[in-house]
Amino acid sequence: MLRIDESAFTEEAKLDGCYVLKSDLAEQSATKETIHDRYKDLTLVESAFRSSKTVNLELRPIHVSSCQSAHEGMCLW
Repeated sequence: MLRIDESAFTEEAKLDGCYVLKSDLAEQSATKETIHDRYKDLTLVESAFRSSKTVNLELRPIHVSSCQSAHEGMCLW
């Protein structure tokens, strides 16, 4: 028979809609607000990475001859 521990259920319900961030930084190094802000900044990085892998970048492969560096090819493109 399934039994629900009501006290544990109530304690867990307090965290509904919340997330916990754990860091190994000392409190003197970074405040909880700083850690939260850096975590939120990850969404910008993830968004940029996703768009770099899609058609939005509009790059295509080009042949690079032996006398031309790939860097020059990208700059001139």
